[in-house]
Amino acid sequence: MNNFVWVLLVNLLIIAIAGVLARLVPGEKIRKDEDPIPWKWTTRDIVIVAVLAAIVGIIQTGESYIFQASLALGGALGSAVFQGAFGWGYVIAFMLIRKPGAMFVFAILETSVEALTGNPAGIYTVGWGVTQGLAAEAVMAFIRWNKMSPWVFFLTSAVNAQFGTVWSWYLYGWEDTMRAYWLSIPLTLLAGGIISGLLGYVIGKALSKSGLIRAARTKTE
Repeated sequence: MNNFVWVLLVNLLIIAIAGVLARLVPGEKIRKDEDPIPWKWTTRDIVIVAVLAAIVGIIQTGESYIFQASLALGGALGSAVFQGAFGWGYVIAFMLIRKPGAMFVFAILETSVEALTGNPAGIYTVGWGVTQGLAAEAVMAFIRWNKMSPWVFFLTSAVNAQFGTVWSWYLYGWEDTMRAYWLSIPLTLLAGGIISGLLGYVIGKALSKSGLIRAARTKTE
């Protein structure tokens, strides 16, 4: 198998492990276990996620220049920590909507905003949205989108950061730097979990205390 296949398989295994761990860690249940998964979105859900994506996208366009500089200087290993700094908005999106697809829809919209507002990667930025959004949703699927806690969001954010490196690997041609790529994995996982997962949870809780999340939930249920 070529290196890209190995990269993809290892990252899929990481997602599966994170999903199993998400089932084991403690967390707040969103609804009763026997209740159906709330697949239906309202117009208000879409508006809330779109507004959040616009705000976060503008902020992260600025972050992207630091990420690109770290890539130029250190490749996979040098950019590992910054790769983990882009997922905090996913957590807030889920805390606001609490429905399947919240993280993925947010990811696509947010990276589209980045592409339009000057991310150096341009339209290719959306590739990170696709990979990271799918990874986060995959972990949440293991728990049926029915649990929230710092540990859960640590895992989803660690995985979405790491799976984003699949797109980075493809886009930047890391074929000749595989050793650095493998070494970067624990750094990316930790950075994603701590910077994005825990930061996103803290911001989400602060918004909750302000009444914003409660108001959003009331109007979308």
